[in-house]
Amino acid sequence: MFPSRTTRILLAAVLALGALLAVPTRRNTGQEDLPSLAAVNLEDVTRIVLTRAGQPTVMEKEEDRWFLRQPLQAAADTASIRSLIRGFTKPVPMDLRVDEGNLEDYQLDDSNNVTVELFTDGTEPTVAFVMGKDLAGGSSLLRLRDAEAVYRARVGGRHRFDREATDWRDRTLLDLDSGRVVGLSLIAGGHDLTFTRDLQPGEGDAEPTASPWRLADDSAFPVDQPTVTAVVQAIARLRASELHAPDYGSGWDEPLVRCVLTLDDGTVASLSMVAAPDGEAALARVQGRDDVFRVARTWLERFAWPAAEFRDKAVFSFARDQVDSIALEEGGHHVRIQQDLGTHLWRVVEPVAMEAELRKTLATVNALSELRAERVSQGNEPVAAGLVPPHSRFTIGFIDGSTHVLEVSAPFQTEDGQKLVYAQADEQLPIYELSFDTLTRLRGAFLKN
Repeated sequence: MFPSRTTRILLAAVLALGALLAVPTRRNTGQEDLPSLAAVNLEDVTRIVLTRAGQPTVMEKEEDRWFLRQPLQAAADTASIRSLIRGFTKPVPMDLRVDEGNLEDYQLDDSNNVTVELFTDGTEPTVAFVMGKDLAGGSSLLRLRDAEAVYRARVGGRHRFDREATDWRDRTLLDLDSGRVVGLSLIAGGHDLTFTRDLQPGEGDAEPTASPWRLADDSAFPVDQPTVTAVVQAIARLRASELHAPDYGSGWDEPLVRCVLTLDDGTVASLSMVAAPDGEAALARVQGRDDVFRVARTWLERFAWPAAEFRDKAVFSFARDQVDSIALEEGGHHVRIQQDLGTHLWRVVEPVAMEAELRKTLATVNALSELRAERVSQGNEPVAAGLVPPHSRFTIGFIDGSTHVLEVSAPFQTEDGQKLVYAQADEQLPIYELSFDTLTRLRGAFLKN
């Protein structure tokens, strides 16, 4: 049966409409051929000029660092500048032409706008536009330099460009390569902790090899390597939230804490800190610089840490593939899970009615194999810590027949609200403090949903 004449007409109309839709059409007048801001290479930008109310802020790059040239001479915040440039490493299209003229309505007039210019070579900027006000949804209004047409585009928001010159100053305190630090001294409250290590030159182009950190006054002290390394790395890249005038703050003659970093070439960098007048932060000075840096108040506490905070917090460290079984004794219950060395699957051998969950078992084994404490408890004995008898006992059996035992106390709460447990490995001192969250991860393999 052939389709009716009416059906054939409707089918032809649908096909014709589809053909029309498939042909590209020009947008409404004023919306065609919208311009784009050119893309730049992050490393090729050598000069940036941001002009507000006729006052330019000029920043220029020398080698890998940026400097303010106008209206003041100072080191610039390289990290913030590179972040700004990254917004233009791809072309930025205008997605709508909004208007022409009426610039005051869009904060695009000379009294309210911000002119943005990025130079790569020559005297003409590679990227240049005039920034207006932001719109809801992340877009902003802008116009091209020396033009009246107003466009909508996404350039990251006006706040990225509308800043005082002083806001572009470098907020990095030291800007050191932490891998080259061979000495860390923390001086506070009459005590001085100094950690040292050696760097052995690498062969050929290989990086130098660092020895473990050691406490200068006690070579037998078990230093927690991750803690010292983390402190050094944090200090080396420490950034301020604000910059203050050189005479800001008080107590600089006798600072609360000091920190000294020594590099492998003998260079020494020194920090001094006092409390901010408002008590909400710390103020820092770098030897050889006039600026006062505002940083988190926690640095006053960290620089004053006693030696116990740097004691080795590793409870266990073993190869996971050498584990034969794990067991938990708690509250009269005993659960033991064993690995089938042929299939590498885990099964509950006590009690036989329970089934092991592979994901949870592997998570428990992983957590035990690299178990670290929050801190090493000071002055505690097993009885006082609630470890005789323990609240829980974990036993890790290995393929070679050896074992590790972790005994854990009932949970307790600290004055600052932390929920912790005491723990002891293989009935040996020291006694550790573990977070209750860590204990929950260790118990995961032995608990049913």
